[in-house]
Amino acid sequence: MRTPLRRRVIAGALFAAVLVPAAASAHEDAVVIRTYDASGLPEADLDAALAAAFAILEDAGVPVARLSCDQPDEAARLHPCRAPLAPHELSLRLVRLPPDGIGPVTLGYSLVETPVGFGSLATVYVDRVARLAAAARVDVPTVLGRAIAHEIGHLLLGTNAHARAGVMRAVWSPEAVRASTPRDWRFTTRDTTALRDGARRRTSHPVQTSGADLVARHRPFW
Repeated sequence: MRTPLRRRVIAGALFAAVLVPAAASAHEDAVVIRTYDASGLPEADLDAALAAAFAILEDAGVPVARLSCDQPDEAARLHPCRAPLAPHELSLRLVRLPPDGIGPVTLGYSLVETPVGFGSLATVYVDRVARLAAAARVDVPTVLGRAIAHEIGHLLLGTNAHARAGVMRAVWSPEAVRASTPRDWRFTTRDTTALRDGARRRTSHPVQTSGADLVARHRPFW
């Protein structure tokens, strides 16, 4: 499912949440998202986008907290960003990568270990999201927040599957982004149930993974 950028932009992936840049250990009842921003996005826009994404997740019943790892103190050996990811932590990278001009435009990707339904790393291409936002005439933080929520959704759902509607839809066109309401960019009822189960599994029980079974794919976003 694809369109041009007046062609449709393939999305493979709010409004008033408070970011919590605290240590992960203080939020073991929440899913902690470590952010690594190399996009050059203005700080105010980044904060607004993350607030938008967190609001979508929390609307689905998934409490989240942010741990900024953009410039951790390398001298601090105990800095939480230097520790291995805990089961309740995810990594989110925000980068820029101009489209190659061939095929559909992807907005990012996530790594999912499909045999166990588990993933911990998502990447979003901020410049591509900005192009979609401009084509839709919608502000960048709103569209970026939805894209982030979509990718985090893949990690928590542990699947590459998409929904027919809501933030987990497969294709995002400028027309759909512009004409829809914020409610159209929440998780569906079905996805909400699965999302809560995935978050609960991370925050209450370690997930066993096997290198031999790892088929975490570099999958285009939507």
